[in-house]
Amino acid sequence: FLPNATSFQIGLIYDMQWSIIPSILQVDYTLIFVLMGILWYFTRKKLIHVSILIIFSLACYITPLFVSAMDLGRLVSFFGPPQPYMILAAPFIYLYNHTKGSSHKYFFYIYYPLHQYMLLFLGLAIKAIFP
Repeated sequence: FLPNATSFQIGLIYDMQWSIIPSILQVDYTLIFVLMGILWYFTRKKLIHVSILIIFSLACYITPLFVSAMDLGRLVSFFGPPQPYMILAAPFIYLYNHTKGSSHKYFFYIYYPLHQYMLLFLGLAIKAIFP
């Protein structure tokens, strides 16, 4: 495809394609967390939301231990290493009082994709420097 391309360039092209052509299988925090969002949609109590979050966080922590022991490596990708840390959001979700804060709507339209690209380029640069 690109005979003279470096691994950095190929990685950049691969990662940029998901920015242009989204995939349902490439959602943040995997497809399992779409299920968590659906469960939250149908429940209205904060305590139930926090309970669902804790259950999913614990599943993300425990499941890779069992899956790797059974040599089912593909399933581990559904429960990646940073995902159990979402349990740290539980107190903030529980304390949320449904009052709208100051509106920075357009700031986040710029900030979110910009920080994603910055992290992408940083990760690719680190991979290129330390292969």
